[in-house]
Amino acid sequence: MVRLPDGREVGSYSEAFRRYCEAAWVLRKKRTKRTRMEYLDGVLEKRGRQAYEDLREEMLTLWQSRQK
Repeated sequence: MVRLPDGREVGSYSEAFRRYCEAAWVLRKKRTKRTRMEYLDGVLEKRGRQAYEDLREEMLTLWQSRQK
């Protein structure tokens, strides 16, 4: 089990942990808002609206937890 910054405990092979890792990677590697939006646009195009919304929400949650 892995504890995420927002307090959730998830398995290291779960979809929630995969989404957290992807969101953390995007926030770390895509430094400008424009490059982050380009990445999210690619997710929308390749994986669909639900994947886009899920990843965007995870990124917002992670960003907000880092601001505190």
